[in-house]
Amino acid sequence: MQILGMLHRLYFELGEYREAFDTKKEHRTKSSAFGYTAFIGAGRLQPREQAVDPMLGTVSTEATVTDEIKASGREEAINRLLQRVGSTQHKLTVIYGQSGVGKSSIMRAGLVPALQDFSIEARQVVPILLRTYNSFAKELEKRLSNYPLTEFPETEKTTEEKVESQNSTRTTQRSNQEALENILLQLKANANQNKITILIFDQFEEFFFTYTRPKARLLFFEALRDCLNLPYVKVIISVRDDYLHHLLEGVRLIDFEIINNDILNKDILFYLGNFTRKEAYNVIKSLTDRSHFFLEDALIKALVNDLSSELGEVRPIELQVVGAQLQAEDITTLAEYENKGPKQKLVERFLEEVIQDCGLEHQQAANLVLYLLTDENNTRPLKTRSELTEELKEALGKTGVEYQLDLILYILSQSGLVSREIVDGTEFYQLVHDYLADFIRQKHRSDREVAFEQLQQKNKELEEDVDIYSRLAKETERRRKAETRSRQLERIMAALAGVLFAGFTLFAMGQKRQEAQARIEAIEAAKDSLIVADQNDQIGILRASLIIGENIQQTKASKDLENQIAKGLRKLSDNSLHERNRLEQNDSVLAASYSPDGEVIATGGNEKVIKLWNRNGQFITNFIDPAISSQPLSHEDVVLGVSFSPDGQTIASASYDTTVKLWSRDGQWLKTLRGHQAVVTSVIFSPDGRLIASASADGTVKLWDVNNGTAIKTINAHKGGVLDVKFSPDGETIASGGSFDPTVKLWKIDGTRLKTLRGHCQSVQQTENCIGVYEVSFSPNGLVLASASGDRTVKLWNVQTGKEIETLKGHNNDVLGVSFSPDGQTIASGSRDRTVKLWNKDGVILQTFSGHNNDVWTVSFSPDSEMIASASSDNTVKLWDRNSNPLDHILQGHPLAINDVDFSPNGEIIATASDDQTVRLWKTDTVQLLKNSDDQPLLLQHQNQVRWVSLSPDGQTLATVGTSEPTIQFWNIQNLETGYTASVKTLNGHDSVVNTVEFSPNGIMASGSEDAKVKLWQKDGTLIETLTLDAPVVSIEFDQTGDVMAIATSDPQTQSQLQLWSQDQTGWRFRTIRSYPKRTINQISYVSKAGLLAIAVEDPKDQVEDQVDLWSPSQGTSCPLKHQATVRSIDIDPSGKILATASDDKKVRFWPLDRQQLWPTDGNCQTQEIEPFYTIDQDVFINRVHFNQDGTILAIAKEDGTTILWNMQGFELDYQITQGCLWLQDYLSNLPDQERASLCQNSK
Repeated sequence: MQILGMLHRLYFELGEYREAFDTKKEHRTKSSAFGYTAFIGAGRLQPREQAVDPMLGTVSTEATVTDEIKASGREEAINRLLQRVGSTQHKLTVIYGQSGVGKSSIMRAGLVPALQDFSIEARQVVPILLRTYNSFAKELEKRLSNYPLTEFPETEKTTEEKVESQNSTRTTQRSNQEALENILLQLKANANQNKITILIFDQFEEFFFTYTRPKARLLFFEALRDCLNLPYVKVIISVRDDYLHHLLEGVRLIDFEIINNDILNKDILFYLGNFTRKEAYNVIKSLTDRSHFFLEDALIKALVNDLSSELGEVRPIELQVVGAQLQAEDITTLAEYENKGPKQKLVERFLEEVIQDCGLEHQQAANLVLYLLTDENNTRPLKTRSELTEELKEALGKTGVEYQLDLILYILSQSGLVSREIVDGTEFYQLVHDYLADFIRQKHRSDREVAFEQLQQKNKELEEDVDIYSRLAKETERRRKAETRSRQLERIMAALAGVLFAGFTLFAMGQKRQEAQARIEAIEAAKDSLIVADQNDQIGILRASLIIGENIQQTKASKDLENQIAKGLRKLSDNSLHERNRLEQNDSVLAASYSPDGEVIATGGNEKVIKLWNRNGQFITNFIDPAISSQPLSHEDVVLGVSFSPDGQTIASASYDTTVKLWSRDGQWLKTLRGHQAVVTSVIFSPDGRLIASASADGTVKLWDVNNGTAIKTINAHKGGVLDVKFSPDGETIASGGSFDPTVKLWKIDGTRLKTLRGHCQSVQQTENCIGVYEVSFSPNGLVLASASGDRTVKLWNVQTGKEIETLKGHNNDVLGVSFSPDGQTIASGSRDRTVKLWNKDGVILQTFSGHNNDVWTVSFSPDSEMIASASSDNTVKLWDRNSNPLDHILQGHPLAINDVDFSPNGEIIATASDDQTVRLWKTDTVQLLKNSDDQPLLLQHQNQVRWVSLSPDGQTLATVGTSEPTIQFWNIQNLETGYTASVKTLNGHDSVVNTVEFSPNGIMASGSEDAKVKLWQKDGTLIETLTLDAPVVSIEFDQTGDVMAIATSDPQTQSQLQLWSQDQTGWRFRTIRSYPKRTINQISYVSKAGLLAIAVEDPKDQVEDQVDLWSPSQGTSCPLKHQATVRSIDIDPSGKILATASDDKKVRFWPLDRQQLWPTDGNCQTQEIEPFYTIDQDVFINRVHFNQDGTILAIAKEDGTTILWNMQGFELDYQITQGCLWLQDYLSNLPDQERASLCQNSK
């Protein structure tokens, strides 16, 4: 043991960090083998290696259960699970519990080893464990066919040895179906061989992270049903309790008759909770005694107390991490613990120790890798090595990170902090527990803040130096001039002054050059710090970026450096910078509401004063009740709610002082409504403005007559208090949300109860401690009700039936506020997790606004649905622009994926085609939908999902294609005085599915189909000609004259081809310029005037690396641009200088198209040095990228139903500064002069 310790130190001092870590790991292994190690830290428990009886060849069941499991009382849980598996009635078991309770450890180190020596009805048990789901069908098939090797060995390779094959998570329906058919055959074969198969799906929440759309999840639930219907097959699913509700999707989609369509039945559920205090004490005592690491009893009790939550529970993962650090630091007494603790410090040092193992020069990168393995929701996304490589390159601002990343990932994974899985040759990495994510992100935030403060101070000092040099130079010049005016001493003093001034000038110039260089370096470092910083203070970060931009302009730096800084600062807008203004107050803000005309905002909170602000954030007035003589206040206690009357002229407020008050819009007190016996939590006007409803902690809802202020009805609504009340849009129904009664109730105006909606706080963990429904909100049409709850969810309910429609999951703490947008398309929610989230009606998260530093109590949309006000305990109301950031716009309205986009020739209109079976038309500058004569969005409705859209050169005709349709829809769009209209006719002629349509510059339309034909059509829809090819047509591009077509055909069974068709007097002729045997072409892009054609090529079997081929007609050769994931879409900008690619690693890359670099004088293609000059990261898949006609905007169509209009001018520093100053115009105008300083003074 001592020798291993010495070897570790020597290797580390030599910089051989991998060898040092291996030696340290061997030291720990030996220590554990001899029983000297008590805790495993962040790693998972593994099955103990036991000696095999040479006579019997078996291992006793008792020996397979680890000491940790025995000590924790988990052995009883394993025995109960074995009983369930052995019984005939339990075909399905769902194990659920919080993250970090040890579900995975029990599966791997307890249940699976026990099952391997278990028999049922004299049948051998075959346990198959699955933990990753990117290719679940293939992986399950592999594990079944290779049993008993259920865990495949993973060989770590260096970068030089590694040839990665990035596999898309979008496995085809066909390959999945084949794998599932083989799985069912293997399961039947096992049954025939006297075996019973136990399929164990561990960490099943990862399945829902991987497959976000119901359609993608359907395949698994179908397979689950088929497996459960087979004899001698049982299924165990282990899932986090906050993802239990997702299992209900399967029951809704599939008929699970074998479990009576009740997947959450108590006979199926198996709860695994945290340790009790007593269990935690016994675990610590047993483990430390066994390893001879004796702890003082007082320390164990103090440790249990610190680790305990409010419910008296201890998280196993936290116990193991803190315990491991206790042993690492040899803390054995209470006094030592009090000196070196508390637990938070121990966890931080536990993480720091692993980072230090990577070596001093790699610590920054190691910290970044851990940060990249978390997300804004404090969860742990699964990432590939190639994703981490690119993200680390961007974060560090350098390219050669592969060796560094190899070392870091090796140490992180071998230490147990990060798990590593290999699926179909692709390496996936993931933080082992959500519990660690918060610590990692807090540390990252703290590091960034310290670094940025240091850089700001350095920049300030440098600016002061410049000012000193400037003043000294001016003083010298003044003295020189004064001295030369003296005729008597003219020659002597002039000479002396000349010498002195020249000397000082040379000195000052030298200092200035050094200062300028240092200042530029400081600016670059500040820029890098901003890019990787958490976007908590969005306005603060934008102000800092503007300061950096204006400083770099003042340095008169080179254009290359200016462009480099601009690209770096461009990242800030990519990171969802949406805060446009803020209303700053002196205490917590608990209520905020826009007026019906959107011109003013009313706020209230702990200051006990209602404040009125204009829409630009300028303070207007305080509302003061003259009856309160002690001080100028609106209420005698905290204000909890504010609400405008429908005409916007009256404001109602609710308060802790048990009253409701009415105010005029100019702040005059009108009347006080008294009658509640406890805190009034909420107040709302009826749609006709004649009634007010108020909710109270006294358990009642009261209805008041606005004119005379009398209570006309009292409804005893909820036991334990009512937190919110709302009128339906027609004014006939009232919804109320209960506090400790976690239900939503619907009432008639006369107080008759209509329905009780149950669903919140239903898990075992939540029933007694969950604050129920904080807020409710009706959709504008009154058909849907949203409810926000302490169970961290928003639920959508069908008002007519009372049935739950959808559960919106994504917040990490109580959801305190919820609101429908006035257009009914979006739901906003605010939470104790300090975020505001926007959702579509299908429960997909559209955006997350991070920036508040405390609980977000309420969210309110502006009447035009464009702005959102969020009130928080951080003393601010933030105003968010949902559709824009300082540089870009976002199209939001489709509930499902966008498949294609196209711009009108003048760039004023953009069309989006979606899985929601519609095409929508938007104004590019305002991102507003075109409206019909009824002032409703103009929707081009289809029978199926729309996969393609193309606009004619005159912008008046659209061609659209639906999924699996052999027809084309030809739409004529007219702009009338009353609104836009659309008429449609159907073009028939193809014998199979149409894959693509494209208009030529002269108005001819081409359509390509699975029938291997291209058809050409007149503007009126008349068929001109049919061209026959050898394979299905997938993409068509015209040149600028319309006389040349590039056509891509794709058949992975034979070959795919790219052909150029040209038209002369005799008709159309073609030549094949590229062929790709056994590969597919996904899309092409053609810019003839630049002489470039790009082809996105994919190998369905992943035997060849995915790539984009650049083909030059003048060179007659192609250049490949390698990608690590399948490229779905490509587009060359009209100038031919930039290529945009979208790939399945959820990134958009911009590639420079320099012909001299691609095809130098010797004619050979040189792409090994070409790297994308910019990368945009997204959270979801990107289906299409498309430039507008002048190349100033790139449309990015996404799987979540949104489209980003990405501003290419944002690469220019001057443009960034101008747009940033415009964005902050309202905010800056409300600042005192001394705070505004000179920022944006030169921007027009």
